[in-house]
Amino acid sequence: MPQKHSLWLVPPQPQRDRLEDAIATFCQTTGLPAFTPHVTLLGDIPASADDISAALTPLTRTWKPLSLSLTETRTGADFFMSFYACVTAGPVLETLHQACCRLFPDAAVPRQFTPHISLAYGPATDADKARFTATVAPDLPLTFPVDRVFIVRSSNETPIADWACLQSLPFGEAC
Repeated sequence: MPQKHSLWLVPPQPQRDRLEDAIATFCQTTGLPAFTPHVTLLGDIPASADDISAALTPLTRTWKPLSLSLTETRTGADFFMSFYACVTAGPVLETLHQACCRLFPDAAVPRQFTPHISLAYGPATDADKARFTATVAPDLPLTFPVDRVFIVRSSNETPIADWACLQSLPFGEAC
């Protein structure tokens, strides 16, 4: 069985640095795993990175850059959505997600696509979350451009420490 991969939308600098610093600080104080901030467009794709790239490149050439906005923080029961910032982008993000679902029908598709950037994975106390929200909240809403999709070695079964961005595919013909 091939290793599984995900498709991520990653904030550019300086927004990425700000979020990475906040996540790293939070994870150091709570013992939770640190990770690269990202929006998962589609996860658990059972194909090689090269096969994903070959299939996805013609599609990404038709995509236009978009803006994503982080709005508010929320908590949930799911490990990968235990503490996150909601992402808004209008219908275009849902359209990209659906296109990827059609392209990779064997991927693990969530019951409902909920665009977000996780701020922590796993259980954290309400006090920890409140402290983290206080450090991130001044930056919200945070809007950033996205002009590429990353192919990442990650899945629900892959240890977070082993996640790695392997390739990035720019949007648009000119890239």
